[in-house]
Amino acid sequence: MSSPPVDGATGIPVGALAAVAVTIGAVATGGTGHPARSLFALCVVVATLAGLTTVPATLGTAAVAWGLHAGFVLGRSGDLALTLQAADAAAVLLGTALAGCALAAAVRLVAGMAARLTRTAVLAPPPAAARTGPAPPPSP
Repeated sequence: MSSPPVDGATGIPVGALAAVAVTIGAVATGGTGHPARSLFALCVVVATLAGLTTVPATLGTAAVAWGLHAGFVLGRSGDLALTLQAADAAAVLLGTALAGCALAAAVRLVAGMAARLTRTAVLAPPPAAARTGPAPPPSP
């Protein structure tokens, strides 16, 4: 299986910045009245990161996204809203992170297998029966 294109040390800050940008955009456009829209946008960020970086960076991004959602969309001024709606958001973001990581791992696994098969097919000589040209003379 190949490694993700972005390492975790880069992935988590990128994910956190993307989550901050999404949250600012959600609050600026009235997302506090429609928290599901903000949650959906944050899920897109988490799923995208799952395809690009490591599992710990994706889970970290999901945690940051939940904190921003619970603190600025459900709560106000950074005060975490520890409500049933916040717990639901945590479950949705965690599920998105885990599903995204599983899908990304499966894609990387299949891509790695395909690459190995392609290399093997290119490097391996064709079987004797498939060779073309004149037949060897019969042995006496």
